[in-house]
Amino acid sequence: CAKNQLRNVSKRLESELQSSKKRHIKIVEQCESLKKGREDSDAREEALIELKAIKQKYHSVRNWEQYEYFTDNIFTMRQWCSKNFPQGKEQLEHLYNEVSYNSHEPS
Repeated sequence: CAKNQLRNVSKRLESELQSSKKRHIKIVEQCESLKKGREDSDAREEALIELKAIKQKYHSVRNWEQYEYFTDNIFTMRQWCSKNFPQGKEQLEHLYNEVSYNSHEPS
């Protein structure tokens, strides 16, 4: 009984090994086919450098847009607080200036 179990486990493992080998071969073939047209060349290198520059520009523009959005939100919040709490306007301005000043100091 134990011998049959070992034989079954062995067959199953052999089968899994064979399917894994086939899958590995298929993946290697796919990898090789994907490399076609991506050989190192001056044109490819220039295109990659240009792509990197475009990505950096995109991220800097995106960061600036996020900064402007955040700043607009702060300005809107300040206006709303000043309008709805006129008695605390000076205190709010003082706190805002204090936080704004401290946020620019190096940590």
